[in-house]
Amino acid sequence: MKIEAKIFRFNAEHDYLSSYRPFIFNASGESTLLDLLQAYKRSDPLCAMRIERIEGVRANGLGAPLTAPLAAFAPKGGEIVVEPLIIERAVLDLECDKQDFEDKLSVLEEFCDKSDRDYYNEFYIAYAVSPMRALNSEYLGEALFMLADRLIGKSPPNIEIIAKRISQKDNGVFCFAGLNGALLKGAEHITKTIERLWGMLLSLGLAPKGISEAKYAPLDANDLPRLEGKRAAIAADCGAFAAAPKIDDYENALTIGGAKALRLKNPWRFGGASLKDVLPHIAVKAAGELVLEAQNIGAQTLLCLSKETREFLARNIKTIERESGYPIDIEIATIGA
Repeated sequence: MKIEAKIFRFNAEHDYLSSYRPFIFNASGESTLLDLLQAYKRSDPLCAMRIERIEGVRANGLGAPLTAPLAAFAPKGGEIVVEPLIIERAVLDLECDKQDFEDKLSVLEEFCDKSDRDYYNEFYIAYAVSPMRALNSEYLGEALFMLADRLIGKSPPNIEIIAKRISQKDNGVFCFAGLNGALLKGAEHITKTIERLWGMLLSLGLAPKGISEAKYAPLDANDLPRLEGKRAAIAADCGAFAAAPKIDDYENALTIGGAKALRLKNPWRFGGASLKDVLPHIAVKAAGELVLEAQNIGAQTLLCLSKETREFLARNIKTIERESGYPIDIEIATIGA
């Protein structure tokens, strides 16, 4: 299949602006991102790209290791845009400066040996593509939470101090907002591990005030008549990791009921953190992105699966409008209400 690649190029030592270089690659069904980059480098004798130092990339917006198949991004061929995991930290083409990632390790480094540091590094892609990291640079990140889980298992006497360090209100584990921007085989494992940590910290009384205990509600026949004929996007939010819904189920129910379901890129923007008491400024920023995306794809209704989120949006709509700089003109609805 024919892949029309656009590959990010930038050298922080002498480039002021980045560029995207076109490259046509004739891929097989087994071709990977690594195959694409190696072929691109062979095609340009002057290319200084250090492929061996690239720990992952974003391909069409999804963070992925270089072993990821091209078919995952363009199953029938077509365009693939290849960018660094964190564009603002690009140093040489797709290679990133990891100092921010390494700095976060200092929170738990006193408990670590070399194998623990190596384990932490395994989760760099998850850290880089985290939606909460993009909103809050102080967010500790999924890699540190995975490390914390490992360290707790290795050294039970240190449970309380490790737990306290990862449950900080403004940047800790309760701010986790999902990994929906990643193509990682271990994404579900990361989510399940953080879910377990969440429960443990709650039992230890370390959760910040106001952490959501909301559960996702089913979409039933009573909800459908008021949505009939409308274009609806779904916000699948709140902190009930174990009950995280399958968006397809809700979209199918809307379609059967005569509505048109529109898919958001990241319906889980509010996953994890309480909208009332944890990171309200971050919640407002995420809300603006959510509502404006729903408007831009043509939705008339933003259907919230959590009443908490509907109430937050309704209560803060003027602030969201002011912060985003765009008029908000969309119905905010909740199922069961």
